Amino acid sequence: DLPAYWTESTATYEQGAPRVTVTVRIDPAVIGALADAVGIQAVRDAEQLPVEDPDGWLHLRLTADWPEEVPGRLIGLGSRAEILAPPEVRDRAILLARRMLERHGAL
Repeated sequence: DLPAYWTESTATYEQGAPRVTVTVRIDPAVIGALADAVGIQAVRDAEQLPVEDPDGWLHLRLTADWPEEVPGRLIGLGSRAEILAPPEVRDRAILLARRMLERHGAL
């Protein structure tokens, strides 16, 4: 039974996929772009943290697939998002951004 096999196989794959939990501060206007970057399900399942932000931005804790790709995806949101935690994801995003600026002669 192919449909049953596919459903079981997909569920097994998804359970074993590497993931990372990230806390971000984000401009609500780019939630759609965040969903494009990390997946709509990750954004739907995100926990909104009860933080009073001076700019009206949201603080979200979300879990995304493929930890190695997450920093690059998040820097694609530019100045409309800030990675708050974990430090290793933030540091990797900063490194990638610096490398891009260096490549373009901006540093």
